[in-house]
Amino acid sequence: MTTIEKTVFLDTNVFIDQLQQRAGMEAAENIMTLGKERKIRICLSTLTVANVSYIMRKTAGKKKMTKVFKDWLKYYVILPDNDMGIYSAVRNDCPDFEDGLQIASAEAEMCDAIITSNVRHFAPYTDIPVYTPEDFLAKLRR
Repeated sequence: MTTIEKTVFLDTNVFIDQLQQRAGMEAAENIMTLGKERKIRICLSTLTVANVSYIMRKTAGKKKMTKVFKDWLKYYVILPDNDMGIYSAVRNDCPDFEDGLQIASAEAEMCDAIITSNVRHFAPYTDIPVYTPEDFLAKLRR
């Protein structure tokens, strides 16, 4: 088995970019593939599962949603939300509470990086390096 050198936290928007084939989809898919190949360890929050389920039920249906989540359970680590994470998000100055919750999850898991399409909502509020999917892939190539 390949040694995993990086533990990365993927923001909800990275999964949505890939699922809805939005701009940035290719980079998101490449990162997810690295997780499936066990070259990196991908973490996400239960908040991501809830938000994606809401969107997928409306756009793709429950059957497709169930298939996606079964795939996620095989390859990714879904981090639990807890009272300390909520407390941390409340204390954090992050203007988006949901992003604050995700930062708390990434910090609790001691992730090496946060990957998001919206760096400005994360970078000022955590000491964890924050990258766009494209920037993260470029860093890995170096």
